[in-house]
Amino acid sequence: MNALLLDIDGVLNSADYMLRRKHLPRPTRHNIDALTVPRLNAITDRSGAVLVISSTWRIGHPVRWLAEALRMHGVTGRVIDRTPSCYFDLPGGGCKRHERGVEIQAWLDRQPVACRPDQFVILDDESDMAHLRHRLVKTTWALGLLDEHVEQCVEMFNPPHKEKIR
Repeated sequence: MNALLLDIDGVLNSADYMLRRKHLPRPTRHNIDALTVPRLNAITDRSGAVLVISSTWRIGHPVRWLAEALRMHGVTGRVIDRTPSCYFDLPGGGCKRHERGVEIQAWLDRQPVACRPDQFVILDDESDMAHLRHRLVKTTWALGLLDEHVEQCVEMFNPPHKEKIR
């Protein structure tokens, strides 16, 4: 199994889209750019990857809601899960969210060995991936998911000497 760890803000929408959306018909209240959906579908179609939502959209929303929100916009990839939200206590009180890479690793660690992805790619506009940064295809908040990112994701899923990730 291949897994695409998907951020939404900065991937499926962008600053460019936020400016354009004022003049676009929107099928729902969700901010998903129709131009990015075929690109995401190309990644999942070409790699066979399932989707695991790592976006902050996962906070407060069950997997079913996330899957339906994406499906309403034409996303064809199967959403199977979301990463956990991991927090740590701050000295003196309060708490702070761990880096996204730590949350992704926590999701990977929770998968039974037989169900762990053979390959995974992180698609995000942030770089807080800790030790998993080498699995990141980085978009930008300015432009979101572009054709070049599709090719980078597909290449990462299909390296010349594919090794299983443990």
